Amino acid sequence: NLPHEFIRPDFWTQEDIPWETQARAKNKNENLWITCQKGSATGRLVIGNLNTISSIWASPYMPDIKKGDILFIEDTQKTAAMMERLFSFLKINNVFDLIGGLILGKHERFDDQGTGRKVHEILMEVLQSCDFPFLADVDCSHTHPMFTMPVGAKIKLDATQQRITLLGLQA
Repeated sequence: NLPHEFIRPDFWTQEDIPWETQARAKNKNENLWITCQKGSATGRLVIGNLNTISSIWASPYMPDIKKGDILFIEDTQKTAAMMERLFSFLKINNVFDLIGGLILGKHERFDDQGTGRKVHEILMEVLQSCDFPFLADVDCSHTHPMFTMPVGAKIKLDATQQRITLLGLQA
């Protein structure tokens, strides 16, 4: 039924336990989404794993990122230096000049390399500033639980209220 709001789960985990035995429950972390830039936007949802995006850039497999799109990016098991490089790659290719909103997925097993910096803080440093709504640590990547979000759908991102609403299956 549409519209459908993606509700933030109360807890999340990145812990692996053996599937066959599951001798105990996974450790739970309190789940908080982070508003990096307030505002709301409606647009077509484009999703990409950063490592994959950089691998298929300028190929026929890279989806077009159009003016006003809501970009959802995520990755896993990367270092602070690698994330800065991947974010900078998007910036020098003018991706952040096109989008109408940004969602950053929760990063599994992030290595801050002793900096104490979080993934969204690195992205904000690369951006320097942004004039689009930006919501970080959203559950659609490699942690559990995770949302399944349809690529190309029309969504509303309200970073101020920390809400993501699926409006239609095509933008």
